Amino acid sequence: MEKAEKLKIKHGLEEKIKIEIKSEKSERVVERGEIFEALVPPLVDLIQQIKKHLDYYQTHAVHEHLPPNGREVEKILLCGGGANLKGLPELLTLELKIPVELGNPWINILPESLRERKELPFEESLSYTTALGLALRGIKQC
Repeated sequence: MEKAEKLKIKHGLEEKIKIEIKSEKSERVVERGEIFEALVPPLVDLIQQIKKHLDYYQTHAVHEHLPPNGREVEKILLCGGGANLKGLPELLTLELKIPVELGNPWINILPESLRERKELPFEESLSYTTALGLALRGIKQC
């Protein structure tokens, strides 16, 4: 399990791409890596669940999480340690047809120009998004 986790983190959803030359034209062949193939079932489930929830929010006109202008969801922000899976934002953007990007857990803590602290790399800080948000909530309530 430990080795599988390290491989997942290192390679994520990377594709192996080979260029084959056949006579006068070249052909791009995309091979999915073993890690990608192993992640397909949970990724399909994740995409279906997100689509289901997006559909719910977009079909309920009076809902606290919908924008006041009633427009659809314009962007999805990923947070948490799993957001670091290489290729995940791009895959979700492609499948959901909504821009998906990594959230910035420091957005209300550090100046806008900074995305990380020297002591804590950005990728690792995504794992602390909930804790940082709860800490901010606690400060506001004091």
